[in-house]
Amino acid sequence: MLSVRGNHDDIVIDQYLNVIKVDPASLREKNEWIKQLTQQEVDFLIKLPYSISIPCLNSLVVHAGILPGVLLQDMHPRDLVSMRNVISKVDPVSGATILTATKEIDEGVPWAKTWKGPETVYFGHDARRKFQQEPFAVGLDTGCVYGRQLTGIFIHGKRKGLVIKVPSAKAYVSVEKD
Repeated sequence: MLSVRGNHDDIVIDQYLNVIKVDPASLREKNEWIKQLTQQEVDFLIKLPYSISIPCLNSLVVHAGILPGVLLQDMHPRDLVSMRNVISKVDPVSGATILTATKEIDEGVPWAKTWKGPETVYFGHDARRKFQQEPFAVGLDTGCVYGRQLTGIFIHGKRKGLVIKVPSAKAYVSVEKD
């Protein structure tokens, strides 16, 4: 099984390395559970890639999004794990239109609507919009953690394009805020 790093993984890594290892008394109560992690578990999170490329399927997997017009290797890791939208700005010097990433759902437009490929990008992180299917981007976050559904899609074989949704066993978090 493969996985990509997400925004919550980054938070756990930061809390473990910069709070627990430096000043454990300043750890927020809701993050006390992080103290239970083993070094092996933290190392697993640290080693998670920000993206997984599957060239033979013309597919890319990221946690949150891709900035159209920016090469993957030039993307800021923060955007790969937290963006939801893109904002279009005009460069005052060149006059060129520049897209910038934002995690705010009320700013700009959904990045997936602006992504023109050629790879199809599979992503999560956007439970408020639920399942999203654009020509070259598929958003799979349907709010399992909030008690809704876990969603997957077949990207190869005779079931290619088939979407599977499984009800969540329970709500693990009560408020959608991320």
